[in-house]
Amino acid sequence: MGSPGKMTKGWNRSATPGENAGALLPPLARDYLRGGRAAVNPECTWAEMHRFRLISKRFRYTLEIFREFYDDGIDERIAAVRRVQTVLGDGNDCEATLQSGAAADHREFAAWLRDRQRRLEHEFRNVWHAEFDGRGEDYWIGYLGSPRS
Repeated sequence: MGSPGKMTKGWNRSATPGENAGALLPPLARDYLRGGRAAVNPECTWAEMHRFRLISKRFRYTLEIFREFYDDGIDERIAAVRRVQTVLGDGNDCEATLQSGAAADHREFAAWLRDRQRRLEHEFRNVWHAEFDGRGEDYWIGYLGSPRS
């Protein structure tokens, strides 16, 4: 830990909540972007994508907590994370249904679930590339590092 009142990790009690947001959110965003890049890999399993969905959920909740310290651009970013979370959640629902055996005796239903899951995986990659990789790290990290006063 650094000098009193200045922390390298965690909440700095001598800083305002907005200043803490500007210090804490960029590293979270960097980790989130790294995790998302791993999750869009075609080799990634649905179990791994589901873990990233849970990370997305926590990241979104954290952004929502600090919403008041940012301009309206925070809502666009929260919506992008929510889209990732929703698409991965829908895909995981297909996976859970397939794994439960509920579709085992119904070939058409199982085929439909697998097809839906493939479409959702494709949608996840499209959303990721457009909203995250396509916008660049500064859209996320630079923005989150500069809350309004």
